[in-house]
Amino acid sequence: MKPEYDQQKDLPKKAVSYVRISSRKQAKEGDGLRSQSRSLEDYARYKGMEVVEIFSDVISGKYASRPGMDAMLEFLRDQPDETYAVLVHDIARLARDIVSHTALRAEISAAGGVLMSPSIEFSDDPVAQLPEKLQAVIVEHERLSNARRAASRQRARMLNGYWTLAPGPAYEYVAAKGHNGKLLVRREPIASVLADALNGFASGRIQTQSELRRFLQNHPDYPKGKSGKVPKQNIRRLLVNKLHAGYLEYQPWDVPLTKAAHEPIISYETYLKIQERLDGKPKFPIRKSINPDFPLRGCVDCANCEKPMKAGWTTGRSKRYAYYVCQTKGCSSYGESTPKAEIEGSFDKILVKARIRPEILRIVEKMVHKAWKLNKAEADKQKRVIQGRLRQIEEQIDRYLKMLLDVQQASVVAAYESKIAELENERVVKKEKLAAFDTQKGRKETDFERAYRTVMNFIEKPHELWRSGRIECQRAAVKYLLEDRLKWCRKHGYRTAQLSLPFRQLGEAMIGEMGQNKNLVGPEGLEPPTKRL
Repeated sequence: MKPEYDQQKDLPKKAVSYVRISSRKQAKEGDGLRSQSRSLEDYARYKGMEVVEIFSDVISGKYASRPGMDAMLEFLRDQPDETYAVLVHDIARLARDIVSHTALRAEISAAGGVLMSPSIEFSDDPVAQLPEKLQAVIVEHERLSNARRAASRQRARMLNGYWTLAPGPAYEYVAAKGHNGKLLVRREPIASVLADALNGFASGRIQTQSELRRFLQNHPDYPKGKSGKVPKQNIRRLLVNKLHAGYLEYQPWDVPLTKAAHEPIISYETYLKIQERLDGKPKFPIRKSINPDFPLRGCVDCANCEKPMKAGWTTGRSKRYAYYVCQTKGCSSYGESTPKAEIEGSFDKILVKARIRPEILRIVEKMVHKAWKLNKAEADKQKRVIQGRLRQIEEQIDRYLKMLLDVQQASVVAAYESKIAELENERVVKKEKLAAFDTQKGRKETDFERAYRTVMNFIEKPHELWRSGRIECQRAAVKYLLEDRLKWCRKHGYRTAQLSLPFRQLGEAMIGEMGQNKNLVGPEGLEPPTKRL
């Protein structure tokens, strides 16, 4: 038990100081903690006390539980035979909330501490406590008022297109001339890595959020968490963050969809495609661990049960064997395995037969070049069409806003608001396309040729991507060629493959005439034909 202490008769010989500031910014730019400590040391010396410990926090005063405060209370409890003065610079350093102030005062007293300050007198007398409580209320009012003013300033800045909260990994704040404050700028190379990932997700090159996480995890330039991994919960935040598309929105402050002042890393149209894909089911779900030994795992179904086939190794007497097998109980093919070489060799044949004849490719190339030139010539006409649609959208939005004023039924209000949001998204996309016209006018034909050649190289020789042996290229070959997973029949091989759009459109011009491929089941199916009456 600590001895009874009467503050009026004598003072403790020892003291601990508690100092606090609200933010890291204050710690970097100011000298708050140090100046508080010096002031309390001077006060303790004047009172004839020795400061034996200094406890500090960099946290808002609205919280009662803080690391430094908790450590100080623990220190006091560990000294049951000693009475310590607890020095605070002013009442606001203890807490900026009346409830937290009252709770901390009680905890300090229960731990055996005597609260003292050079700027206010603390007392246990209920009558003498009135000025202290009034000052605590004033401090809380100031904190709330400051927070409200800060939020108001931040909201006004957001309405002008400047984000004021945490920017995410792709951006950082930099002081910029002409912007009256700091502006978000791309944080390279992270912004380019994330842009590649988001575009890949929008296009389907990256199918799932798990695959997106692995893409970022495996990239050496993308930042990781304390565990050395990209946190799972961050992935969806990246996908729904409008800042990446050059727009901002913040519902808690009633900030509507607003064009941002910073440079985007993806288009708003790409952002909308990402939102459409978030709830969609991937055609080729990717396993958490992709084994390069089995590039078709997850891409091949059993033809009988239409469930994905498993893949693995088995050990014989003298060697190991790789195989794909159906493990769906109840399936007629359950337990029947097919060698890896047969499954993947047959797919290689499909890729070889999927090549387009060179003469057809030359025709296609001429057609695409001609279409590109015509498109450039039609740019002004397209621009006028988009401008006309923009005017229609704005008129429709105005009309719906006026209609909202005249309705009270919740379901009707929700329907109007949903329609307005849909029109707002379309307006943003149309504005982006208008802005892109000036960029397109300056493009050289070499830029088009480079992009065109990348696509045509795969269409011309899809098997070369597969034969590269690199797992990411092999998976890409599967995704680019096929619209859906392959169906494998142990007796007849692959069923007719559902090809992706480019190969479907050019199907008649394929070198191997895939419709006649003996390894693929024809339109008549597996059952023997029946005569028509």
